[in-house]
Amino acid sequence: MRISTAQYYATQAAQYQRNYSKAVATANEASSLQRINTAADYPIGAGRLLKLGQQAAMLDQYKGNIDTTKSSLTVQESTLTAITDALQRAKEIGLAANNGIATDKDRQAYAAELSQIQQQVLGLMNSKDANGNYLFSGSKTDTAPYSQNADGTYSYNGDQTQINLGIGDGLSVATNTTGWDAFQQTINTSRTQTTTGNAATSATAAPPAEKRTEISTAIKSEHVTEVTNVNFNVAVGTRIPADVHFYPLPERVVTIYPQWRGYDFILVGGRYIIVQPETHEIVYIIEG
Repeated sequence: MRISTAQYYATQAAQYQRNYSKAVATANEASSLQRINTAADYPIGAGRLLKLGQQAAMLDQYKGNIDTTKSSLTVQESTLTAITDALQRAKEIGLAANNGIATDKDRQAYAAELSQIQQQVLGLMNSKDANGNYLFSGSKTDTAPYSQNADGTYSYNGDQTQINLGIGDGLSVATNTTGWDAFQQTINTSRTQTTTGNAATSATAAPPAEKRTEISTAIKSEHVTEVTNVNFNVAVGTRIPADVHFYPLPERVVTIYPQWRGYDFILVGGRYIIVQPETHEIVYIIEG
């Protein structure tokens, strides 16, 4: 078989071109430190790289969502902790005001502090995150979740929607706590007054200031055995164990303050403890 000169040179030129292309590809791999620079270099490998790139982007998205969720929940937790601390202080003030030694001036100071706490809690319930979104409004992040009404009650203006972010394949978590879940499920959200036994109001439990001295003098004239085995907290609202021996309030005290008719009392640590008879709940404390 004879090969013409033109055919010979064409074959050699094609071979040189292939070798040159391989040399260029090798040089590109060496300079880029990557085996595959275009899909034509290795189609199967290029497809795998594309899939791995998509997975890497998804993992970056999941990481960003996790960081966002952690940051959001941390802010919400610190806000709820601040609200809990404020409410605990309000409880302490309420107990301090409902004893036998607080003066009207003291109670005015307590009332002023409670008013400040009320506004503090409202501000905390309407807290925003670093992006200016309300924490407890659900999906209505541009709407303040709570507003105060003219009668002192509060209205919830948000919704019950949880904002979920994906943190893995088929896995998502809520990034928010709605005001409905955090506050609306608690007792007495409508600001109604809770009563215990015959103590219809706090005013019934606490006699007016002008009668306290007279009541104190009358009850101290009673000779009763002091309770020594005190296994309960001596504070207004505490329920005393039923095995404690109670004494009925003397008629002199009931005459001065008829709202306590039928109530009992005990002597603890030099203090006279007024007790609601059905529940054995402490309603008032007279210092000895």
